[in-house]
Amino acid sequence: MPVPCSFDDLQKRDGPPLNTWGLWGKDNELGQLNLIDAAAVKRGRDSVKHGIPVCLNLPMKGRPINPGRGTVEHELLGKGYYFDDKVSFNTQCTTQWDGFAHVPYQNYPEKGKYTYHGGMTADDIWGGCTKYGIHNLAKHPVTSRAHLIDIARWAEKNGVKLDQLSANTPISLDMIQKCADEHGIKFESGDVLIVRTGYTEAVYNMPEDKYKEYNPMMGAIGVDPSPELMRWIWETGIPAVASDAFAFESWPPKSMGPEKPCIHEVFLGGWGLPLGELFDLRELSDKCAELNQYTFFLTTMAFNLEGGIGSPPNAQAIL
Repeated sequence: MPVPCSFDDLQKRDGPPLNTWGLWGKDNELGQLNLIDAAAVKRGRDSVKHGIPVCLNLPMKGRPINPGRGTVEHELLGKGYYFDDKVSFNTQCTTQWDGFAHVPYQNYPEKGKYTYHGGMTADDIWGGCTKYGIHNLAKHPVTSRAHLIDIARWAEKNGVKLDQLSANTPISLDMIQKCADEHGIKFESGDVLIVRTGYTEAVYNMPEDKYKEYNPMMGAIGVDPSPELMRWIWETGIPAVASDAFAFESWPPKSMGPEKPCIHEVFLGGWGLPLGELFDLRELSDKCAELNQYTFFLTTMAFNLEGGIGSPPNAQAIL
C-alpha cells in the first residue's frame, strides 16, 4: 500500500512539522499501521524458510534495562489445588511498543505547550485516550515481513567503533543502507525495520558498580534523527520500527520542538508509527548470521487495553 502523499507535500502541511493527521481518513486511528495490508502479511508468511521461531522479548525479571521504570512485581496466588499469578509492572519497563499517545510534539503550538497525536492534549489522554490508545496495536497488530539491520555485527566487521552507552556514535541512514545492501535486503511498503545496536549486551555486561551509576536518560546509542532518515522511512512505507536500544533514536536527542523535531515527536505524535524499544535481538542476530537470512516473519500482539499508552509486544521472529 502506498503512503497517502509525498514527503515534499508532507513538509507543506499545516500544523506541527510532518504531521499526517487526517490523511488516512477522519476516523482512522491506525496511522502508519494502515501500510500493513494483506499483501504485507503474506510477504511475511512467505519469508519463512526454516520454521524457526525466535523470542524477541527480554526477560521480565533480572537486571532492569531501564531502572527508572521499575521492575516486575510477581506474586503467586494459591487457590486450593491450583495457582494463579498476580503481576504488576510499567508496560514500558522492558521490551515495549511505544503507542501513539506516548510522546507529544514539544512546544507546539507555542512554547511550553504539548500536542499529542491527532491534536490531543494531555487532558484528552488523562480522560481516557480511547481514540489513539495501544489497543489499536491489538486490533491491527504489527505483524508483517521484517528485516534485521544488524549494525552491531556490521560495525565489528567493518571496523566501525560504536559506543552503546552514550549518544556519541549515532546510527546514520548511510550505515543502515550499507548494512541492508551487504545482506541483500530490499524493503517494500509494509515491511518493518528492526535495528540491532548491541545496547542490550552493553548494559547486561556492565560491572555492578558501573551499572548503578549509569543513567540511560543521559546517553544511549540509537538511530540519528536526520531529515534524510525521516524521508527514507516515509517514502519506503515502513509502518513500524524497533531496536534493542533504549529509545530507538540516539538519546538524548540533540533537538526537540517545531524547528527540528526528534523521531519520537514525528513518528508517534505526527505519523502514528509505533516505536519498539529494548527488543531482545541477541538470538535473532546469531540465527540470521548462521542462516544468512535477515528477512523473516515478525508477529507481535500488544495488550488489548483500551486507552493504554504502551505495551509489551509479545514479539517473535519466524525464520
